[in-house]
Amino acid sequence: MQDDYFWVDRRWQEANWLDVFRMRLFGWLPSDLAAKAIENGLILPVSPGEHGKGALTHKAHKLTDLSAGIGESQPNCLLLANVLIVKGFESRWLSNSGHACGMFLKEEQVFPESFRDNILLEMASLDRF
Repeated sequence: MQDDYFWVDRRWQEANWLDVFRMRLFGWLPSDLAAKAIENGLILPVSPGEHGKGALTHKAHKLTDLSAGIGESQPNCLLLANVLIVKGFESRWLSNSGHACGMFLKEEQVFPESFRDNILLEMASLDRF
């Protein structure tokens, strides 16, 4: 990337971005949000039922896929940390307590653990978190 260019990913402004990004970041969604994501064509149930597995649709990938070289960069992680806080991040998103989990995402579609850790570190460094 050249120094005289600035890249900004604004997909977080799109409807349903938060639910899909949350699922990719933490690997699960509560039942009500999973049902909404299915209804909006963002997740396909792979193994239905309680605590089933879901797969991202093409629409969900377009909304949340990371750009090579930029997506996991420190500035982008800082931006996403701020966006998540503004959009209402809650610490309960970090772990599914079994009864709250409605659907797990296929493991290969969850963001890398290093990316999640970088975003959480950026959130922790912010005064308002």
